[in-house]
Amino acid sequence: MKLTSLYIDEYKNIQQGSLFFSDDGYTALVGENGSGKSNWVEAVAAVCCHLIEGQDPKFSYKLRLDDEKQVEFDGTNLLFKGGTNEVAKEVFDLPKRLIVCYSGEDHRLWEEYMKHSYVKYFGNTQMNAVDEPTILYVNRYQWAIALITLLCSEQDEVKDFVKELWGKEIPLDRIKVEVEIDENAKGYKDANAVQLLETLKQPDLYMRAIKTTNLGIVGDDELAKCRRLYYLLYALAMPEENKELGVKMKKAVRSIEIKTDTGLSLTNLSEGHKKRILMMLMTRILGDEQTVYLLDEPDAHVDVTAKKNILDLIASAKGYTLMTTHSPIMTSMMKPEAVETVMDGFPNKQKWSDVVGNLSGKHITFFDSFLFSFRKKVFITEGKSDILYIQQAVERLKEKYPQVVKLKKEAAAFCMNGAGGVDFFLENSLLPIADYYDKILFLFDNDQAGKDAQNKLNDFLDSHKELRGKIDSRLYANIYNRTINHDFLVEDYFPESCYKGKDENIPDFNITGFPKYNEIKRMSAAETAIKNYIFNHFHEATFDIKVYEGFWPLLEEIIKVLDL
Repeated sequence: MKLTSLYIDEYKNIQQGSLFFSDDGYTALVGENGSGKSNWVEAVAAVCCHLIEGQDPKFSYKLRLDDEKQVEFDGTNLLFKGGTNEVAKEVFDLPKRLIVCYSGEDHRLWEEYMKHSYVKYFGNTQMNAVDEPTILYVNRYQWAIALITLLCSEQDEVKDFVKELWGKEIPLDRIKVEVEIDENAKGYKDANAVQLLETLKQPDLYMRAIKTTNLGIVGDDELAKCRRLYYLLYALAMPEENKELGVKMKKAVRSIEIKTDTGLSLTNLSEGHKKRILMMLMTRILGDEQTVYLLDEPDAHVDVTAKKNILDLIASAKGYTLMTTHSPIMTSMMKPEAVETVMDGFPNKQKWSDVVGNLSGKHITFFDSFLFSFRKKVFITEGKSDILYIQQAVERLKEKYPQVVKLKKEAAAFCMNGAGGVDFFLENSLLPIADYYDKILFLFDNDQAGKDAQNKLNDFLDSHKELRGKIDSRLYANIYNRTINHDFLVEDYFPESCYKGKDENIPDFNITGFPKYNEIKRMSAAETAIKNYIFNHFHEATFDIKVYEGFWPLLEEIIKVLDL
């Protein structure tokens, strides 16, 4: 499932706004309290509830799934559009499961969108068949049933995590589960729920007995068994009787404690471990490719290492994640393109330095955030647009040149916010943390400012000879064609066909010189119009693989220099 953008006509303080989703599997919303972050999360929840269960979102929207497919709700009708033709709903890769995890005390999302699904799930008193809820609210009250589920998993990643929790590998027959049962809770008719409840009533209960309980899954599908176990535990432990809501079920399981024979217990685990228990459950057991995760400050009140572990789980999860955070450290670990700053209801891109600085009250700078990138190789450009173009080139070219994926996975990318500040950058920002990195590559425009910056870098390396084997630099022109002697900027990697005549300020020129953009620079008005057009359209479908083919020599050089 791919999500590209969501347009909202009008919802709370959102007035005809769009949220653009990054290609990294997650998007993080940052901003001050009251800026509108929660409204966007609620809007995404409303759209998912509409698509999954038919709940009225109470506003019009357009959800773009990729460059061609779009789902549009005009307030009455749901339209499925692919390209210029309306197509059948079946060809759309729509969200089919919504999992929400909130750490705060705000219950608006629950009240407006999640409660409906909760009532639907527990509304049947007879509980003839425990199904899999397509909309699920996960919170701290599920730590115990989440850990029981993880303990039964055979996934290596989950088993390693459980081993980390206890400090060593502990067999299931040495992990005791103490369950308080409400004998007055009756009405469970589902055979598997009854069977599990009988197991939980055992006086000396260990995890081995829970894992080996027959829950009606035929075959050896361990993931299906874990999911079934979780949903049965959810049915037994989570319902609260509420006549107003129509929930007649009473929870049969009042409390659960999990202890090892070494004295460790669920109660004594840290907040960071408990949050990771829920994240592991959601992303490795419950979620799939068509799951949308909505997370409110998933890293709140945990240390730096736990933040990194949580982000790794989010980034590698199947499906797509939208989250909020107020953490400058968490944000500094993310790719800049995955972070949206919300102000007055509108998500927008800010300089990454401003994002991290504002979140930290100016106590953590953009350059300090290098320390939290957790990657040993980095390339540094003059401006943010250079990074955006390079990253988009990776996405467009990764099928033809699979090796470019290494740039996305193994290298960090940062910008200096201009070549003129290279002196300050080198002495005050890079030098204190240079030992952390294995390889650093600088990329400069092949103009006078870029050449001056490269000369200053060479002077810097003359004074710090110990860094010469670690720090390298390249001019864009020398990467593309080493015989070019005139100016060459990153925009020169784009063919003139992608912007020629596309804007009233861009003439339908006929230039035979090379590079094209260098020649156009002589027409100052056209140069600005072209730069603006490229920046506003570089991520769209019209900028396809043919447009980005010229970036391949640059990507190849970066891979070579960074030894990826």
